[in-house]
Amino acid sequence: MIHITMGLEVFIMTNKKTYCTHCGQPTSRNKHSIARMLSNILMAVRHFQVPFHLQKDTSLTKNQYNNFQKLKYWGLVAKDGCPTGHWYITLCGKRFISGEITIPKWVKTFNNRVVEESKEYVSVYDCQKLSTTYKQAKEYIEDRDSHINEKELF
Repeated sequence: MIHITMGLEVFIMTNKKTYCTHCGQPTSRNKHSIARMLSNILMAVRHFQVPFHLQKDTSLTKNQYNNFQKLKYWGLVAKDGCPTGHWYITLCGKRFISGEITIPKWVKTFNNRVVEESKEYVSVYDCQKLSTTYKQAKEYIEDRDSHINEKELF
């Protein structure tokens, strides 16, 4: 276990994941890749022209349902402001599906927002050539970035 002091906060590093000792919040950045499985989720809901309820209106598998929200990191989907559980495909998402635009191959997130992105961009067609499985817990730990940037924390 390693303690890192930064400003007034102290962080504990365990297994490449850091936690704030004051509030217990994870302070690691997580890497998410837009691979075949995530693009397939977007393709599964592409027919919705209006906001849809993720549980009631779709027939996503448990894994697809659990990973759906990651599409927001690329701006492909967004939550509808009114009823809970409703999402819609953004203009960016529609353009990605139609092959008009490319998006970063991966993003790193902290506090549920993107803090870094790949310089390599991929199309929806490229995604079909990428990994065909979801990342497992071990892979998330290996990809975890324990670098702490004070601007990201406060």
